[in-house]
Amino acid sequence: MKRIIPLLLLTLLLQNCKEVEFKNGGHFKAENNDLFYALWISSEMDSIQFFVVDEWPIDITEETLAEKQNREMSVIGNIDVRENEILITELESNFPPSERPKLKNLIIKNGNIYVDCDNITEYVWGKTDLGNCKSKEIEFSRMKK
Repeated sequence: MKRIIPLLLLTLLLQNCKEVEFKNGGHFKAENNDLFYALWISSEMDSIQFFVVDEWPIDITEETLAEKQNREMSVIGNIDVRENEILITELESNFPPSERPKLKNLIIKNGNIYVDCDNITEYVWGKTDLGNCKSKEIEFSRMKK
């Protein structure tokens, strides 16, 4: 019993650290996809913006991100954050609702955000082969300041 209580407290502390790390939104950089190269979540945690590259190659730093955001394509939407998931309640698309898939929830794990690559690609462009998917999920990690 003496071992269990400290472990439970440590688990709660680590969970709270992860939640605090994710709060207040911010900029996140894709670690394994260079088409959807970054995303931004508002400080109110109610809107999201995916940034899509329009020129190659791309090298993102905190300094270059602001400049690129002003001139490159982005997809904007509204979100609802619930525990370890981000539900996209609305997202821009050039396709009518009947022609686009239902968006899968984004997963928050260890302070990173995971997005189903084929799903978001099909939603934005109408087909999956444009997404440059190197794995099933695009991993976005918080950009260091």
